[in-house]
Amino acid sequence: KSDETGEAVRFVTGSNVTFDDNANVFTVKVDGKVAPASVTFNHTKAYTITGDSIVGASLVKTGAGNLTVNNLNRVSETKIAGGTLYAASLANSVGTDCGSLGTIDKGITISGGGALALSATGTSGHRIVVGSGNGSVNTPSGVTMTQTGAIAASGGTLLTKTGTGTFKMQGALYPA
Repeated sequence: KSDETGEAVRFVTGSNVTFDDNANVFTVKVDGKVAPASVTFNHTKAYTITGDSIVGASLVKTGAGNLTVNNLNRVSETKIAGGTLYAASLANSVGTDCGSLGTIDKGITISGGGALALSATGTSGHRIVVGSGNGSVNTPSGVTMTQTGAIAASGGTLLTKTGTGTFKMQGALYPA
């Protein structure tokens, strides 16, 4: 809804969409496939995405809040630069062609202390790049994440495993 009028705001294909702490509702229901240029979550509160797919956009997560992505999307890339992004599923080569963060060929960049987490046990074939400011993989209690995609980290950056769940690294480790 518009902050000025209170009226529903219609999405227009190609828009840059931003969600922040000024919202009245923190659950985003995607109604039909949408194709924005970018989707940015810059917030300290907890957001959840449900519904249909976001197609072709970059997905950027900043701010200290959590973002839970429960739908399947075909985003062009994912950047996590703050807070934690919880994915319901990730793409892999063992049965999940498209997950919450797109298809297996779409990379995930974690930087600025951001974290990637799975909401349930699963496998990720996405390439993960660790950028400046480090990043982490959070595996909550009872969750196992198997990373079959490569992990790339530039000199001096760290990828830390947090949470009491299990992280299995089966992909290659490369310098970025």
